[in-house]
Amino acid sequence: MKKILFLLLILCSGFLFAQTSITTDITSSTSWTLAGSPYTINNSINIDSAATLTIDPGVEVRFAANRSMMVHGRLLALGTAANKIIIVGTAPPTNRNNRINFDGEIQLAHIDVSNMNYAFNLSYSIIPSAPRIPNGPIFSVTHTYFHQNNFGLSLYPSTSVTMQIDSSLFENNAYGGMRGSHCNISDCVFRGNSAGIVDMWVSTINRCEFDQNVSGISCTPPIQVTDCNIHHNEYGISLSLSTSGANGVLSNLTGNQLSENTFGILTYRDTGSYNVQLVNVSGNQICSDSLNIWSQGSAMPVSTPILDISNNCWCQWDSTSVDSLIQNTTGSPIVFMPLDSTCLPSLVFPGDANHDQIANNFDLLPIGMY
Repeated sequence: MKKILFLLLILCSGFLFAQTSITTDITSSTSWTLAGSPYTINNSINIDSAATLTIDPGVEVRFAANRSMMVHGRLLALGTAANKIIIVGTAPPTNRNNRINFDGEIQLAHIDVSNMNYAFNLSYSIIPSAPRIPNGPIFSVTHTYFHQNNFGLSLYPSTSVTMQIDSSLFENNAYGGMRGSHCNISDCVFRGNSAGIVDMWVSTINRCEFDQNVSGISCTPPIQVTDCNIHHNEYGISLSLSTSGANGVLSNLTGNQLSENTFGILTYRDTGSYNVQLVNVSGNQICSDSLNIWSQGSAMPVSTPILDISNNCWCQWDSTSVDSLIQNTTGSPIVFMPLDSTCLPSLVFPGDANHDQIANNFDLLPIGMY
């Protein structure tokens, strides 16, 4: 009986501590299973264009120092809420140089990614003139946690394909949660990064939260930022208005809540020919601590308004107080009237006890109860 138990312990220990060293390219479709986990990338490898690598739920993938993966084919890493896939660089933070490059297709769900340089990287320099897949690179990610990387995502496609980033958390990344272009970003949280989103253009950012970053969103038109909660950052939104190539393209900052940022919206305009009035900044709630708007730049002043920020709610009625929290160093006028009152309490006082903006007999019950 003791011999049987001893043999079982040996078998179990072998199963528990199984690991697989990866040193060669993946040339045919392959699955990495829980039984072979963890998988350690000990040499930089390629996934060939005809191959698919499938990583099963619960698998851990480790990158040795200075090792990377190039995805020419397909990478499918679809974990579950109960069994996340782990991707981690093993080098110390001072020597992060691991990344997953791609010009093929990547699909991610329920992943935990940490201690990488650019966790997933798509750049102009690695995309061939003849795309390996007909419509260009494909990237989609949902329910993934990017933390303690230099950048979680760096996505710069050379074509007009759209990268999909959904319902993911970017936290405590050294340089930024993500950067790139042609991205559709929705329902994500960016917290405690040097920058939540940096160097972003031709993209949409919708229903996201930016909290306690140095910079929440740093972008260049054309950009669409809608229905986001942006608070407790040093800079809420930093918008460069210097790209003459984007002249005539409408950008929208609408429906956002900016609160308790040191600077709500920072705009910069240099000698570029960008028409600043094509930026629609309206329907936002902007209530920051130091400055709500800081407009700066080196372009020659003009007599017409360079920025129309009317129809925003500033959490106060007094136009003089609103104006005092707008700093304009461009020498050109900014329009901020009329004010939007949607984030302000009712002015029907006294008597409007039920807050329907009418003082009438229906207010008697709440008054009597009070």
